[in-house]
Amino acid sequence: MTARASTPPRESRSLWGQLTAVGLALVIPTLVFVGVLLWHYAAAERARVEEEARSAARSLQVAVDREIVGIEGMLEALATSPSLAAGDLPTFYRQARQLFDRTGIHISLRNTQGVIVLTTRVPYGGTIEASHLLRDADREVLRTGKTSVSDAFSGQVSHMPTIQVINPVVREGGIAYLLGASFHLDRMAGALARETLPEGWIGGLIDRQGVLLARTRDHEAHAGRPAPAGLQARAVGHSGTYMGTNPDGSSALAAYARSPLTGWYTAVSVPGDMVQAPLRRSLLQIVGLGLGLGGLAIALSLLVSRRIAGAVGALRDAAAAIRLGEAVAPVATDLAEVDDIGRALAAASVELKAREARLRRVLESTGDSVFVLDREGRFTYLNERARAHLAPGRDLVGRRVREVFPEDSAADLWRAFHDAAITGRPTRADQFYRPLALWFEAHAYPSDEGLTVFFRDVTEQRCAAGTVRDSEERLRLALSGAKAGYWQLALDPPSMYWDEGWRGLYGFSPDETASEELWRSRIHPDDRARIDANIRDGLAGTAAGWTQDYRIVHPDKGERWIHDRVRIRRDAAGRPVSLGGLHFDFTDRKRMEDALRESEARLRLAQTAGGILTWEWTMASGEVAWSGPLDVIGLPPGAPDPSFEDFVARIHPDDRAMVRERVAAALEGASFEAEFRLHDPGGGVRWIAGRGEAISDAPGKAVRIIGCNYDITARKEAEEALARLNANLERRVAEGTEKLVQLQKMESIGRLTGGIAHDFNNLLAVVLANLEVLRRRLPEGDDRASALVDNAVQGAERGAALTQRLLAFARRQDLRPEAVDLPGLVEGMADLLKRSLGPDIRIETRFAAGLYPALVDAHQLELAILNLAVNARDAMPKGGRLTIQVDEEMVGDGEALPPGIYMRVRVTDTGTGMDEATLRSATEPFFTTKEVGKGTGLGLSMVHGLAAQSGGAFTLLSAPGRGTTAEILLPRAAQAKPRVVSPAPEPAPGGAGPALSILVVDDDPLVLSGTKSMLEDMGHRAVTADSAIEALALLHGGQGFDIVITDEVMPGLRGLQLAAAIARDWPGLPVVLATGYADLPEATDDLVAARLDKPFRFADLEAVLGRIGGARAAAASAAPTRLAS
Repeated sequence: MTARASTPPRESRSLWGQLTAVGLALVIPTLVFVGVLLWHYAAAERARVEEEARSAARSLQVAVDREIVGIEGMLEALATSPSLAAGDLPTFYRQARQLFDRTGIHISLRNTQGVIVLTTRVPYGGTIEASHLLRDADREVLRTGKTSVSDAFSGQVSHMPTIQVINPVVREGGIAYLLGASFHLDRMAGALARETLPEGWIGGLIDRQGVLLARTRDHEAHAGRPAPAGLQARAVGHSGTYMGTNPDGSSALAAYARSPLTGWYTAVSVPGDMVQAPLRRSLLQIVGLGLGLGGLAIALSLLVSRRIAGAVGALRDAAAAIRLGEAVAPVATDLAEVDDIGRALAAASVELKAREARLRRVLESTGDSVFVLDREGRFTYLNERARAHLAPGRDLVGRRVREVFPEDSAADLWRAFHDAAITGRPTRADQFYRPLALWFEAHAYPSDEGLTVFFRDVTEQRCAAGTVRDSEERLRLALSGAKAGYWQLALDPPSMYWDEGWRGLYGFSPDETASEELWRSRIHPDDRARIDANIRDGLAGTAAGWTQDYRIVHPDKGERWIHDRVRIRRDAAGRPVSLGGLHFDFTDRKRMEDALRESEARLRLAQTAGGILTWEWTMASGEVAWSGPLDVIGLPPGAPDPSFEDFVARIHPDDRAMVRERVAAALEGASFEAEFRLHDPGGGVRWIAGRGEAISDAPGKAVRIIGCNYDITARKEAEEALARLNANLERRVAEGTEKLVQLQKMESIGRLTGGIAHDFNNLLAVVLANLEVLRRRLPEGDDRASALVDNAVQGAERGAALTQRLLAFARRQDLRPEAVDLPGLVEGMADLLKRSLGPDIRIETRFAAGLYPALVDAHQLELAILNLAVNARDAMPKGGRLTIQVDEEMVGDGEALPPGIYMRVRVTDTGTGMDEATLRSATEPFFTTKEVGKGTGLGLSMVHGLAAQSGGAFTLLSAPGRGTTAEILLPRAAQAKPRVVSPAPEPAPGGAGPALSILVVDDDPLVLSGTKSMLEDMGHRAVTADSAIEALALLHGGQGFDIVITDEVMPGLRGLQLAAAIARDWPGLPVVLATGYADLPEATDDLVAARLDKPFRFADLEAVLGRIGGARAAAASAAPTRLAS
């Protein structure tokens, strides 16, 4: 007889499943047709997203170019500064510093070799080395003569990624300087942030070297780092798109656009989820339709199979109840077969309950402790002894055995349980159970339901038999590794035991006998009373033990912290027999906990100081825990923590929806980032920034969000101010261009005026020289001719005064401070002021008595007063009163000027006055309220500069309709009384003093002739030369001269160059410099013995010669000694 090959049973299917499959077979063709239509729609939507991304990239490019063009315009306007043109670098530095204070842009000036002349990053006069990364940009500017923009480089001072716009400063057809404007990458981030991108899109800016300059999100984390390699490799042409990946590995659509101005790329990253959103929606629609149709099929099949499934479910419930040991009633349904099975199950449950009751009686009668575990390690039964041992007063049924026998405390028992479950054979184990300080002997018997364990307390037997030594050794090793020790104290008779680990914890030597008194001696004095009270209360009560923490004083390690777990062993009557337990040294943990508390306190202090409010929102409970200053969100200190809805209610209504959307996105896995407005308790609005991250469980569902809020109101206000500044930039550039044209016109007029004044000086010098000679040669008694000569001299002198004013207007004079009688100076200007102001303006003067002189350049002060008077005239078109007052002003400590007495000149008009905005800008260069062509905007700047350079100050006081008062403070001269200018001395008789041999050098033959006539009329010998070259030839020829008189401005060698050659080769020969200029090098006084201001009078020339020639009269005929061959 052969056995039939058995076949595996076929997988059974439910009736409901069979009916559902039929319904789904009818639904699938419909879903396929709908899917094709939705796929075409998704492709069209993706093309639209790509075009929007390219447009966004181009918009970012335009925003960046607009920012760069604005900075270029600012540099071009700054390059035309008159202080830079005049080489007045301190003034130019102050202008650049003011610009930095307004815009945050650092200004630097470098020469064509790349050396930094000045920079606003350090005080004026300080130096830093220019970055070598700017050399290529500098060479590009020098090569093309056009503005260039650098790539990102590390700043020499800030060491932060920096960009510099470099503009050439052109002088006389060539580049004289390189003017740079440096700013951090945050400025470019601001330009990007002003362009609105759709939610989730990220914009970026990349320079020519592939460095990320700015980013619309997480700018601080990415700025200055290399851009994604995919962009540089795939960015071909001026714009385009491609699919790539983000740094986190997610897919993204990248669109880029290249700037023709800077060569930089702007890029926009669109999350792949948004690009694929149309496809996802199509798929969701297909899935939704499928679910709907499938649900219909399922519902129909459910109706058919419901009656059968209900009957089968009743049988399943009955079987489950029997498995739990419960009695069940017969099942009653509409199906007879099911009712038969139900009656059989009810009979079986009754029989099982009876058997279980008999087994319980047997287990309760045994002398051992017994418990039963199911296959998952849960207690299903404990007899009375087991409950008394393991959990007096508690029900352990349903709890896991790990909660009662921890693995670290019952390792041997766990091995026995494990071996029995794995092998299916009974096992035995002995275990010293530390939590109860008892020895247990356990027997585990496996079954299909789990384990049945019999155990008993064998502590006394083990102690009596001495069989605990091996376990104690294992315990000792374990306690030693855990920095722990075991102790036991017998109460009757008293005796104490501790192991080696316990000795080590307390610092006892092996030869010291264990005793309670010795143990107490190590306890910290402040903790002994508390420990004694714990022992008394524990022995008097009924508890099984307690835990306590206290300090000990170790002889070598000092103060240590001990954790003590005490267990009490009692006899059958409940009286305590002994104490035992474990000691753990947790000093390190205690110190860490203390350090953690201090760290948390410092964190709270830092949050308060930095205005940072942190929060944690738990999804399950809805609670929001806040930490930090609640005033950030407008709540008073100590206010209860607001809920999420309470917080949202404080948000500005226009921002609430945005905040809710960002929170919803964070719950889906995105970072929470939002900037929004809150209602301020004072009635205003403040800006708040929020940042946070969600924490998810294993399935990916957000369970908490942790983040922080901080006040950004100041930053928002600064951004608004910057936006206003950018809006006015084009207007100011246009105004700057007009001012530049006006300045160039005035500069040309100044150069022309200076040249005319110089030539006119030479003409006046000829006239005055000949008039002086003529007057000396007139016969005595010819009064009419003398009067005519005197009138001609006065006219020439007035012409000389006029040339001095012209030279002052042309700025060809340096400041020549001297003691000036201010009332006398003002009175001397009376005629000039009347002619300048006209008949409709009345001039009043007020002078305090006994005034000291002021230390100032008199000519420049006259020009300053005249400027103020003309400004006052323009402010009084219908006439009015101009008051000039001179008095003293005391300046105390804490003022801008050094303390002391200053002379004050006040010019007050009754004109229209100025508003606050005009008053603030009045002294700025180029600022004017006059029509184009009627003012340069430099008048008040010149007055301000004169006062500051003279060691004083200039202030304006004005209000609309109240007129204007201009005050000039000047330092008081050291002399006690004003200098009195004595009248010019009468010409000395010809021939007075020793005759001198004088060489006269001038390129104007008329000046030569007039000067020679004056010298000869004085009785001196005069030799003329029309150039410095001819003069040197005469000196080399051996002619002996006592004095050389030379002009300054001559073709070829200038007068000072001639003086330098004479000082080198003929050091004893004095040189007199005759010129109308005052802007001479500082070394002038070292090269010349005296100066004569053209045009000079006979007496001036005679006085200079008398002062110089007196010392050389005895050697007038000796030739000078030449030192150089």
